[in-house]
This record gives sequence, structure tokens and C-alpha cells, in this order.
Amino acid sequence: MPIMKDPWKRVPIKKRDGKERIKDFLPYVVPYTKEEAIAEAERCIHCPTVPCIKACPANVKARFYIEAIEKGDFDGALKIVREDLPMSSVCANACPAFCEDACPRGKRGESLAIRWLKRAAEDYGNFEEKPEKIENPAKIAVVGAGPAGLSVAYFLAMKGHKVDVYEALDYAGGMVYVGIPRYRVSMDMLKKDVERIEKLGVKFHYNTKVDNKMLQELHRNYDAVFVGIGAHKAKSANCEGENLNGVMQAIHFLKKVALGEDVKIGKRVAVVGGGDVAMDASRTALRLGAEKVMVLYRRSEKEMPATPEEVEDAKEEGVEFHFLTMPFRIIGKEHVEAIECLKARLGEPDESGRRRPEPIEGSNFVIEVDNVIIAIGETPDTAWMEGFEKTKWGTLVVDENYMTSIEGIFAGGDAVLGPKTVVEAVATAKKAAEGILKYIEKKRNSK
Repeated sequence: MPIMKDPWKRVPIKKRDGKERIKDFLPYVVPYTKEEAIAEAERCIHCPTVPCIKACPANVKARFYIEAIEKGDFDGALKIVREDLPMSSVCANACPAFCEDACPRGKRGESLAIRWLKRAAEDYGNFEEKPEKIENPAKIAVVGAGPAGLSVAYFLAMKGHKVDVYEALDYAGGMVYVGIPRYRVSMDMLKKDVERIEKLGVKFHYNTKVDNKMLQELHRNYDAVFVGIGAHKAKSANCEGENLNGVMQAIHFLKKVALGEDVKIGKRVAVVGGGDVAMDASRTALRLGAEKVMVLYRRSEKEMPATPEEVEDAKEEGVEFHFLTMPFRIIGKEHVEAIECLKARLGEPDESGRRRPEPIEGSNFVIEVDNVIIAIGETPDTAWMEGFEKTKWGTLVVDENYMTSIEGIFAGGDAVLGPKTVVEAVATAKKAAEGILKYIEKKRNSK
């Protein structure tokens, strides 16, 4: 039976009930069937200006893989996706879908469900990459097996070059492995991408932390080096009581949960911050048994940097939101007992373009809590990297080819952008891979 559809509304995305899904870490979105994917793809109006492609940082050819799905060609769709997106399984589940924001369907109704159509290509498509065979392949070292490092390895291996990836953790994925909860990206999804890249001949060296001395050795022994370290260093809230027991940095909290460590959580939890990491931390706390989880954010909901879908999912699961709320100090003797906050109002826009929160004098109030999770931002730790030009934020300065200030060493992902999304890391990796190929060719021609 054909699926009845309204051209202005999506074929519905089914999700497990919010109260049920917090009982486990299983994926909670029910993917499209083949028939549903085809029906949704038929809503595409085939824009000649391809706004969906232009809006994607990695320029994934959404319009064209959607056309393939519309014809029932899931194999062809997957091939198109993988031309630009090595992390296709991960991004099919955890992408912020900038393409959907640009979809003209959204101006009068609901934008095309582009991310979930990408998921359908992953679920029902079959495509095996075949690397080029070349004479005298170059040797490239990649530091960090996060989305940027994995993507660079993929693009270079597809061109026939030999790639060694050095990773401090015991598995690849970087922040996808230790920062994104399993209910958003399961290990099976991550492994699917990693194993595909490994099949191309990429060699992984796990539990290998690269220091400045080793980086210099890699620089000497390889034709080029790519640095793709993630933003694993948490920012301090500079708040009184931050060192009390029961106060955790979100990035460390999520990492421990992801690695299966025993994490104790109380009944009442406050999460400070308004980004996707804050959403992940709050929803994870519920799954660990917290009875009341509150997100404290200093601006209004309109200014929240978190993906709107993540905010709505958190609300469905029971997370409470306290907007225009500024944490002032954390109270307790040895362990957290409460958090004191101030009410805020919005003033003039700051450097981010959002209205600056201003505390309202005398508006102090106290919330009793057992834990406080700080989720106000992360940054890459580049302090160990000597001799590199860096920005005031500690990220690496690169040129148009993503080469750093040291010739032959390239960088991308969080090391250059700061904490961003998987697809934005992939975008830098594409450009860096192109830069590395040009550098290798120029180096060889000059001999």
C-alpha cells in the first residue's frame, strides 16, 4: 500500500517514548523503512541551486543521494554519501543537519528529513570502497583517531597512500567514542565506519599518546603529518565550590560513562550550560537514575547553542530547564549540597551576537542538588605542541591548505576550529587531505 503523504509534512520520524528510553542507552529513533524513505525522498523539489549541499560544511551531495533513494537505488545513494563523508554511519545519526535548515520545504512546512534519508542509505545501501593503486605511495602519519583524523586517513588511503593513525585511547572515534552517548551513536555504528577505513589499509596504533618528541619523529619519518586532536580539555566555571565532591566536568562525566566506568549520581542533578554537551550530560544523568535533572542556562531558550532537536528530546525525557539563571556559587562542606544562582536579564549583544546576560542584583536563590555537572565548553590541549603558531584560544593556525606554521604538518577538526560538530571536522579533513596531496606532489617534483 502506498504511503499517504502531505508534501508539506515529513514522513513521521518515530521515536521511543521519552519515559521509556531513559531506562537504557539503546538508540531511541526508529529508522525509516525502505518504503518510508522513498516516500520522504519524493518530497524533494530538486532545487537547481542545491541549498542543501551549500549549507553542508562537507558539501555532501544531499540532493543527488535523495534522488537515488527516490528511485529506490540505495546502493547508489550510499556511494554518493561516501564520496564526501567517511563517517557516514556516525553522521547519519548524530549530524546537526545544517542541510535541513536550508531546505526550501521548511519555509512553508517541514524541511526534508535529509539526515534520516542518509541513515536509510546506510541501512539499506551496499557499497564497498576500492582504493586507487599507485606506484610509490606516500607515508602519512595521523595524530588522533577522531572524526578529522579518520576522515583524512580515509581520503588519503582512497588515493592509494599508506596511512598510520596514532591514538591515545584504546579505540578510534575520539569524541564520538567518549563524548557522544550511546543512545545517539552506538558502538556498532562507530565500528562500522572504523572497520571500513581499516579495510582500506589504514593502520591504527592505539594506546599511543603522542608527545612533542614523538611528533618531531613522525615529522622526520613520514612524508606528511596530520594533527587531529579533539577538544578533550574542559573549561573551568571559575565558580566558588567547583572543587567539591559531586561536581563534575561534563566531558569527563560522559567519558567515564562511555568507557563503562562506575559513575555515581545523586537524585537531584544540576547541569550548567546550554550546548549539546549539556544536553548529553543531562540526558545521561537521567539514564543513570537521577530523579530530577535541571539545566541551568544564563540566557533565554532562543539563545541556546544546543541543537533544537536535542533540546526537545531532553524535554520529552523529563529534563527541566531554568533559563536566565546564572550559577553564583556551589554550596557544601565536602560534598555538594546546593547551588546558589542569580536571576538574569538580557542586555546588549556581545561578541557572539547574542544578547549578554546581566545578573539582577538581589535575585539570589538556592537549589538543593546532589551533583553539579559543568558543561560550559571544551578546548583542545595543544600546550604540549612546541613551535606552532597558535590563536589566543590555543587552536592551531593553518593556511588555506590546512598546513600549520611547521612545513609538512597539517591540522584540522577541533585542533583548528575548537569544539565543533563531526561534519565540520570532516569538512576540514577534506581540505587538509587535498592540501597534503598537493604538498606531497610538490615535494616530489622539487627533487
